[in-house]
Amino acid sequence: MLNSKLFLFAPVALAAGAIVATPASAAGWGNVSNIKSEIAQFDRQLDRHQRNGALSRNDARDLQRKVDALDNLFDRYKRGGFTRAEATTLNNRLDSLQSELAREIRKERRDDRQDNRDDRRDDRSPGRH
Repeated sequence: MLNSKLFLFAPVALAAGAIVATPASAAGWGNVSNIKSEIAQFDRQLDRHQRNGALSRNDARDLQRKVDALDNLFDRYKRGGFTRAEATTLNNRLDSLQSELAREIRKERRDDRQDNRDDRRDDRSPGRH
């Protein structure tokens, strides 16, 4: 009786172990399959914001280096297949880059508004306050 239970349990245990050890790319996790396209989309968004002046050249260059590093990390992880931790790392870094881009754009807009206020103040004649 004990041998028959062991005989039935062993394949189930092996299958469970195989599922846990399956890389993310083989497991078909939706978030991993989309990460590469999200990185490319973010890269295009970054270029667009630099072209339209919403982002300074220095900020864009800094963010571009980070996007390139994330893209390289994706390729490195992909070679061995994605683990859940690697997929989480990629997603977290992409989220962080998106937050940083939004923060830099807000900062740039705030600086532009301040410059406009300063320009209007300079344009006023001394007798008209």
